Amino acid sequence: MRKVNLIKRQKCVIDNTELELLSRDEFPLFCGCVESDLKDDLICEQVWVISKEGVIQLKNLIPLEILYANGHDAGVVGALWEEHHREFADFIIKSNPKSILEIGGGHGKLSQNCLSLADIKWTIVEPNSENKHKNVDYIDGFFHKEIFNNKSFDTITHSHTFEHIYNPHEFLEEISSALMGGGKMIFSLPNMEKWLENKFTNCLNFEHTIFLSENILEFLLQKHKFKIIQKQYFKEHSIFYHVCKDESINTQNIVLKNEYEKNKKLFLDMKKYYQEKIL
Repeated sequence: MRKVNLIKRQKCVIDNTELELLSRDEFPLFCGCVESDLKDDLICEQVWVISKEGVIQLKNLIPLEILYANGHDAGVVGALWEEHHREFADFIIKSNPKSILEIGGGHGKLSQNCLSLADIKWTIVEPNSENKHKNVDYIDGFFHKEIFNNKSFDTITHSHTFEHIYNPHEFLEEISSALMGGGKMIFSLPNMEKWLENKFTNCLNFEHTIFLSENILEFLLQKHKFKIIQKQYFKEHSIFYHVCKDESINTQNIVLKNEYEKNKKLFLDMKKYYQEKIL
């Protein structure tokens, strides 16, 4: 089996506090039918930890160039996803955007739903994008604020991308800096608390490395001076946010509400549920 040099989190990525062990297991990095030899398999230790404030996170991270070596079209198949993309497109169009930068829009479903409703200049930034649409511009790679050096957008959007970000503070700081001249961010996030309550195995994994509850997500937004303009639930599946920069927000008084007991119980309940199914 191939060795992977992991990126290690030493402290909580949200509030820089100490971490407590929750779970330690080994899993294949990719699951599926392959033709490669067994010695080329990637088996990695999945170590889940929790901060004193209740932020569950993966301690050892897979390098991005390995994790996303092959573009994948998660969120493409199924009636629920199709409904999600239509409703999120409607949510975006309500803000009347003219030029959109979509972060991580690999399959292009969101862009095509929105472009069927309005005339928008649409650009997607995505590493290893495979299915490209002619009515969309593409930037191959990961998002960085330098994209705005020679391009302008009034809206940044992303759908089920935030939970893939290794450092949310850096991500929001980049977006915040890019939007200093105005503009908005509109995004869809999995309703991770409901996913964990419902014991969905895709809630936390090698790609979803932080449990972003509404409390944690909205703490991050406030810390980076984003004001919530509108928030909308899509079933128990997703939460839509429309936010904009608000320099009047006093970040000194923002405190992360403690969810330690609740979040730890949710995680351990799910672990126990699947352990009992196996044993």
